Amino acid sequence: MAQQQYCCDCEELNRNDTYKAWFSDETKYKCKICYEYKSLTDPACRFIKPIKKDTGSYSPSGCFITTIVCNILGYEDNCELLTLLRGFRDNTLKTNPQYIPILLQYDKIGPLISLGIQKEPNHDRLCLGLMEYFLLPCANAIKEGNIEEAVAIYQNMVIQLSGDFEIPIIDVQMSDEYDLDTIGKGRIRTPQTSD
Repeated sequence: MAQQQYCCDCEELNRNDTYKAWFSDETKYKCKICYEYKSLTDPACRFIKPIKKDTGSYSPSGCFITTIVCNILGYEDNCELLTLLRGFRDNTLKTNPQYIPILLQYDKIGPLISLGIQKEPNHDRLCLGLMEYFLLPCANAIKEGNIEEAVAIYQNMVIQLSGDFEIPIIDVQMSDEYDLDTIGKGRIRTPQTSD
């Protein structure tokens, strides 16, 4: 099964032609193919033209913020930190209903924060700070079995970055439908429908 592609992965999304509705803080970008304004986290159309990779780009996958930080700093995708945090998400957060809203919220703002990190002129320096003050302390808390501390550290990082990049924290409801297999990977999920 092919991996879902998103508009943020496509070079046909014109990042210079933007639209923001008066009732929303979300910026949308004009697609050069369908001429509609799209969110960065909208599923890409069938005409996706992947962004050409360079040294400052990344391949989106789970633990969105952590993935881009590790990529910028030169860590492998299967490094100990990413493996630990993905395991924490999959084996701890997903299995406890009290953490589902955190994962749902992250799916809505994680891609936007990651894009902000990537576009930051001093992203190397920013990523070093995120690693020192948030990611490594979070990993240490996980290794010591301090789940609440690890969650608090990661949430503080998301709140800090949301403020830095002027991304509103979105409230989510437990009644929102979600796919447990894909939740928490930093992408907006579409509700599941029964056929």
